[in-house]
Amino acid sequence: IVFADDDLYLSTPSGAVSEVVPLPGQPAWHGPVPGSTALVWHNTDVFARAWNWIHQAGPHLTHDWTVKVDPDTVFLPGRLQRQLLDRYKPSGVFQSYDTWKYLDPKVPVYLVNCKQWYSLQGPLEIFSQAAAEKFFAGIEACQSSLEWKGWGEDWFVEHCMDFLGVQKREGFGLLADMYCTSDYDGSGKSY
Repeated sequence: IVFADDDLYLSTPSGAVSEVVPLPGQPAWHGPVPGSTALVWHNTDVFARAWNWIHQAGPHLTHDWTVKVDPDTVFLPGRLQRQLLDRYKPSGVFQSYDTWKYLDPKVPVYLVNCKQWYSLQGPLEIFSQAAAEKFFAGIEACQSSLEWKGWGEDWFVEHCMDFLGVQKREGFGLLADMYCTSDYDGSGKSY
């Protein structure tokens, strides 16, 4: 999680880790998706422990957006901030036909970032402040209601958000991912 206003970073400018919080429990494991030969990381339980820690610590409460970034993802916070700002309109200002384009962090929304699968891909997960709070508060309900044990973390997050009634918005073009190839903008470029 990176809060790009300098409140919380995973490392300091010198490269030293700013804080490591142990989250004891079962480790993630790599294996097939149930009913398939595709291999994924079964890491939902690990991430649930991290999300619960963040919920208790509360840093998301003072930020408009929570962004989960995989460690092997190149992430440019300033670019995302500009893109989110370009789409910002406070609730009640826009009409219903604009709701897919415009975003308000006080409305519980998460961004689907893969047009090919119309899904949330794990390298970059973006939640509004209202969605983050709803998700963090509802993790246990999702774990007790959904058949999540064979899922990767991103699949769990998307299904949990849907289960909790969080709205999805299109965030295509925010992520270039080898597992999601689509020509988002008609340029012929496959992200």
